[in-house]
Amino acid sequence: MSRPADLDFGKGPAGTPTGRLVQTISPDVLAGENMVRLGNSWMAYSQPYGATISGGAVTTLPRSGWTVTTVSTEDGGSIANMLDGDPNTRWSSGHGQAPGDWVQVDLGAQTTFSQISLDVGPNTGDFVNRYEVQVSSDGSTWNSIARGAGTTGIMTIPLPTTTARFIKLVSLASSGSWWSITELNVGVAPGATSGDSGNLRTASTTIHGPDGVPAQVTSRYNAGNGAATVAFPLPGFNYAYALPPTAAVTFATWPAS
Repeated sequence: MSRPADLDFGKGPAGTPTGRLVQTISPDVLAGENMVRLGNSWMAYSQPYGATISGGAVTTLPRSGWTVTTVSTEDGGSIANMLDGDPNTRWSSGHGQAPGDWVQVDLGAQTTFSQISLDVGPNTGDFVNRYEVQVSSDGSTWNSIARGAGTTGIMTIPLPTTTARFIKLVSLASSGSWWSITELNVGVAPGATSGDSGNLRTASTTIHGPDGVPAQVTSRYNAGNGAATVAFPLPGFNYAYALPPTAAVTFATWPAS
């Protein structure tokens, strides 16, 4: 079993117990982080408190011509509710979440996108517990491009820039709560306009990755007094973090199987 590893950022401020700033990362924590696939690599990234991720002003795609399907819908409900523009109507699964539950969107034609958003509206507990995003050009052969943990409210899933006709959102975990969506949108982010900035320190290590292979881990620590900008380390995922002082963001990459 792979053990946790320490990331050493160097000398800490006065009063640091050991004298050094050290972050510990474990394989279990890494496996629970959000992930995207870029080419032949997966990348996981942490979500530190107070940090925000942005790829610029998002253009929401028009939904006319879309077709949505799902594995199940509550009695009397309609999956079309997630595309009707009314936040007071919803689609809901009608049962507690289970691995393999899915919602599929046919965009009608090959379309380029880099973000999905799901709104649970007033159904605050009915967000998907863990998800996988799959895409396809023909509705038959699917590729996984993102995995992660769900959130309540308007849940935004940043994606690598992707061109496909079909999108499938798959539940990866069980929950006593139903899965509900009041509005589903797909958008295009222009990409972050700047790279790293601020007083950043870097530490790296290698640990056991989620797919059973070594993962290269790099963490960026904001040692300054103001917000820092941290770009994602793999090309094709055109987002950046605004990282508050004393926060650290961790990235891990490993070969896709």
